[in-house]
Amino acid sequence: MTTNTMSHPLVLCGLPRTGSTLLYNLLACDPASRAIIYTEMTQPVPPVARCDTAGQIQRNIAGRQYRDMLYSFGLADSLREMYASHPIFSYEEDLLILFHTGWSWFHSLLAPHDDNELAM
Repeated sequence: MTTNTMSHPLVLCGLPRTGSTLLYNLLACDPASRAIIYTEMTQPVPPVARCDTAGQIQRNIAGRQYRDMLYSFGLADSLREMYASHPIFSYEEDLLILFHTGWSWFHSLLAPHDDNELAM
């Protein structure tokens, strides 16, 4: 691979639990390449400067406030269960990608929290 050059981006697609995330993570480790962030795909704007520490601190505070708001709705248990089966890496995906898969924090409030709740 060191002698060949890629003129086009490499696009990975795969069904859940097929190893596409592992392959993505391995390719993202290459210092000569850059993994795209989901928000850059959905909102193509110039990337935030990586040395913008004040802006990063503000984003971290906003993220913590959003997380605390979700937990105040009682989502801590459902989020913990979801993360146990599908870990989320900040450089790969974020909460918005789950909306496109049908998962929504609002819908989790309406769903039963006990698997036996629907059994009669």
